[in-house]
Amino acid sequence: MHTNKKKELVLIAEDNPDEALLLRRAIEKAGIRAPIKMVRDGEEVLLYLQGLGAFANRRENPLPTLIILDLKMPRKSGFEVLEWLNHHPQYDVVPTVVMSTSGLDKDVRKAYGLGANTFFVKPTDFNDLVSIMTTVRDYWERALRA
Repeated sequence: MHTNKKKELVLIAEDNPDEALLLRRAIEKAGIRAPIKMVRDGEEVLLYLQGLGAFANRRENPLPTLIILDLKMPRKSGFEVLEWLNHHPQYDVVPTVVMSTSGLDKDVRKAYGLGANTFFVKPTDFNDLVSIMTTVRDYWERALRA
């Protein structure tokens, strides 16, 4: 976002530290100014959303207004997170963007079938990643106004 409203927060689930750093840089370059929280796997996403364990302090760990989710993660996959979100309708209002190295039709269909709002194949070029994050920013701005 262009403004840093306190209620906005991007939760990113990415198990690869190098990809997480690139994603953070691309988000900043795309003009998203909201705070970013990073978690390493699907299990941490669920703990974060429920405010459990290390994420119990809601002042430090407010509910996200956007989730960027890798599909292939340890402990719980992005698919398992999407499935969990399906059973917890209170999170339906949080746009969930899937970013995966897999562009297989079956993975894309499964992610959408489980409620992902959009799906991107992770690009290998940083400028392409910035372009995707700009698209995400525009989508997110519209979702926040809705």
